[in-house]
Amino acid sequence: MLVVLPALLLVFGVAAVVEGVDLGVGTWLAALLTAWLSVLPFAAVGLLIGMAATPDTAQSTSTVVMLLFSILGGVLIPAQVLPAALASAARFLPSYWIVAETLGQVSGAGLDAGGVLVLLAWLVAVGALVIVRYRRDALRV
Repeated sequence: MLVVLPALLLVFGVAAVVEGVDLGVGTWLAALLTAWLSVLPFAAVGLLIGMAATPDTAQSTSTVVMLLFSILGGVLIPAQVLPAALASAARFLPSYWIVAETLGQVSGAGLDAGGVLVLLAWLVAVGALVIVRYRRDALRV
């Protein structure tokens, strides 16, 4: 979690300084905290990839997985321009909700309960897979 914080601070800093985004301190902090906590499911996915992939394939696997999350979740391509079926599926991805929840904080709309549930579901599901994988690997040693 600490690894992602400098990147988030850089993005928020560029938004403020270069793009002239003007928000209140509370809004900045709420958006930063939301984005930061929304990264948890991706940290779990990274752990799972690191545990399941070989040292030779872990980096390429994580790149492909994160690229798919970014494209299908509306980070690189807005979900509104995706075909209807993909746009509907995007709402079940954590990448969609990291953007939606952070924008909700910036716009004053607040958190969407459905989005929080999707993020938590991904965290719990992938976290459970990490635990299962860890226990299985620990038995082999």
